[in-house]
Amino acid sequence: MTDWLAPALELYRMGLWVFPAAYREKATVVKWQDYQTGKKRVTEQQLRTWFSSRANYWVLCGQQSGVAVLDCDNAETIAWWQERIGREGVDLRTIPCVKTAKGAHFYFAWAEAVSNWSYHEDGLDFEVRSGGRGGVVAPPSVHESGHVYEWRVRPATNEAGRAAWSAAPAPLGSRQAAGLAGGTDAPSSGGGASSGGGEVRSMLAKLLANPPDAGGRNIWLSKVAGHYAARWRDAEFDAYEGMCRSACLALAGDPEEYDFTKTIRSIWETEHRKPDLQAGADGPQTPDRDNGWLVRGRGCLLTERRIKVGDKQVVELQPWSDFDIVAVGVTSDELQRVYSVRLVRGRQGDEVDALLPADTLVDRRKLNAWLGAYGLGIAEPEGCKPLSPGAAERLRLYLEGQKPARFELVRHYGWSDSAEAFVTEDGLITRAGKVPLSAGTVRPEPSLPNLMRFNYGMSEEVEALEVLREVLTFQDPTVCAVFGAWWAACLLKPQIRRYTSMWPIMAIEAASGVGKTNGFFALMLQLNGVVASVPTGAAARDAMSVNHSGVVWIDDPNDLERYDELLRAVTSGTPMSKKAADRTHTTTIPLVAPVAVSGEALGLGDQKAMRDRSIVLGAPSPVNRRSLNDRSRPQWDDIVALKDRYQDLSAHAGRLVAVALGSLDALGDLGAVRRGVGGRAGDKAFVLTVGARLLTELTSDPSWVERVKAWLEDRPLDVESDNVLTMKLLPAALKAFNFPSQVEPPDHGQPHTPALLRSTRLGEGADGSIFAQPPRVTFNTKALAEWWRKTRFGRVDSRTETETAIANQAKALVGKTTTKIRVTARGPDVKANFWVLSQEDSDRVIARAQGELT
Repeated sequence: MTDWLAPALELYRMGLWVFPAAYREKATVVKWQDYQTGKKRVTEQQLRTWFSSRANYWVLCGQQSGVAVLDCDNAETIAWWQERIGREGVDLRTIPCVKTAKGAHFYFAWAEAVSNWSYHEDGLDFEVRSGGRGGVVAPPSVHESGHVYEWRVRPATNEAGRAAWSAAPAPLGSRQAAGLAGGTDAPSSGGGASSGGGEVRSMLAKLLANPPDAGGRNIWLSKVAGHYAARWRDAEFDAYEGMCRSACLALAGDPEEYDFTKTIRSIWETEHRKPDLQAGADGPQTPDRDNGWLVRGRGCLLTERRIKVGDKQVVELQPWSDFDIVAVGVTSDELQRVYSVRLVRGRQGDEVDALLPADTLVDRRKLNAWLGAYGLGIAEPEGCKPLSPGAAERLRLYLEGQKPARFELVRHYGWSDSAEAFVTEDGLITRAGKVPLSAGTVRPEPSLPNLMRFNYGMSEEVEALEVLREVLTFQDPTVCAVFGAWWAACLLKPQIRRYTSMWPIMAIEAASGVGKTNGFFALMLQLNGVVASVPTGAAARDAMSVNHSGVVWIDDPNDLERYDELLRAVTSGTPMSKKAADRTHTTTIPLVAPVAVSGEALGLGDQKAMRDRSIVLGAPSPVNRRSLNDRSRPQWDDIVALKDRYQDLSAHAGRLVAVALGSLDALGDLGAVRRGVGGRAGDKAFVLTVGARLLTELTSDPSWVERVKAWLEDRPLDVESDNVLTMKLLPAALKAFNFPSQVEPPDHGQPHTPALLRSTRLGEGADGSIFAQPPRVTFNTKALAEWWRKTRFGRVDSRTETETAIANQAKALVGKTTTKIRVTARGPDVKANFWVLSQEDSDRVIARAQGELT
């Protein structure tokens, strides 16, 4: 989600008093008049309350904010002011400027000599806002049309972010100082022709000031209507008609005497048949194959068509679309080609950056759907010249004809070595902050937001770190340390992953109510940037392909074995195959995400491969935890208070990434940390150790390192000799046969006893006495495999549960002093080879069978 507070704070630190307005509206949602009179002052704390949710940004003009704003509503007005203040030695193009839906806002330093006034005549349409009666909407507010207000010229600021505004030139002070007659002394929406003298600046003004008495009324009306039709081409016809009728009040007689309705309609229709090429001077103007027979109009594309005029066929330009499209860049690889484009919507020039995959571009149905998402479309005029190719191919040729620059397409969010930045859906994060994608040479795969959504808001560093410290108090300290270390390591996963053979899964074994949905774990996910719901099934696989650092959480899986292949692949980064979008071909997707799994009983105790790949963490219920601010209240009150302050903690996620990138050097030589500890157990210990160091850097709390170190020492992450045989099959057999000490013969289709406990050695005490050693687990691979197969009704894992697989696991334990003996059963003469586990392995198997070890 968007960080709504950050823009408000930026404006406030410029020195501007900013208030919330309803989204896509200009009216404030708080009463600003008391602030205007000085009874109240805007504070940073108030902004944190006001801008906790989506809003527009409204700046109070005048002495409080220290600015006077010139609000121009059309290009003619901007040009007039450029020329007028240019006489004073001021270049309007250097003044801090915001692009609005119709024109621009120019910011000057406030001065007492600058009053509120407006002018809406003779083609000029502007207001000067200098306090007393309101303000202006500021970036990045959204206009009701969808236009996003943005700085075209940003103000110069000092280290604290405060802006230095240029002095207001004298003509800004009043209409008299500007040399204008008429107008009003306060902002208004009035209009009309000037009749009080002053400099006449346009042909329209001359016409309105000099209406004919009788003769020549049709010619006069045609000229006036022509000006109105061109200037307000985007208006509705009835509004245009009303302006024409108002102008005709100066004429004698009934307007219909000189064919008023017929005249203005004819001119209106003629104007709308004209090609609108005014804004297309920088684009291709000759339709040909190199540009798809398309040329640039003002906020539209034009094409040629044949029409019959009398006995002749003539060619004219006609609108082909209600948008223009600029090819900013393009990338292609072995999988697809993608265009980075800028859509220009309508005459007002509302711009949107987007990614357009080539497979969407060449499919008319997909293209229509893609354009429709932006409220745009193609309407080919009849008689297009030439008749072919179709619309999709025309648009492809138009884009290619612009010779777009090359950029790199990245398949995943997260750190990119080529970009030297952390790639997100809407920008690039470095240790210095976040910049738009257009500032770099990479673009993320366009389909990623459809698979899983992330938001990386850029709040202030102090604020983001303080929120992280608070969340890290919402669970048991050891749980916060271990999970927090793994969470922190995920922020730098690509950098840390270079030193490991796999990335461990975080397995949370806990009952409901530990904070997975609303408490500690959910809030930590938000600080990781996650804004989507928990994926399941095939959606989980797709989500795991999105983000190197974005955690995918699988909560309460009904059967973890369903995810076995998926989880094996994601820990090692192995690609997986899936059906392509056409449902015919197959595509391969690398799984790159860190994964957390949670549930009351995950059953990892008898799954050697999964347990090797997991950090298993038990989480107690936080129900009885007390508030750190008031011990008389439950800690849940602190969580609720935090949620009241922030709608979504992902507003801080981008800042935490930036701080983590800046802390990388402080983590020391990662290669040296990794050396000396091998295997998957070493991978897990390394990830937690480095993560704890990073968590310490983020929070300035060294206790995280000590807590993780103590947890690792108290609970070894792996026993290398364990496998499915020792973790699952033998404990089950011993328990099923009631811990037998001798072999029973086959009975009623069942094999002889597959596993038993035997004491085969004698020990000598310090006093010379002889005693039996503890029992050791003894088993027969064939009988064990047969018994397990019948127990499972034939459904066994061929990799680990067949006779051959069991024998291979037994052989792997030989190096752990496993031996073979020959055992004779009671009753019928049954002799078989039995394996004997080492004492260490036997002790663990027996403990598991008795439920004392998982």
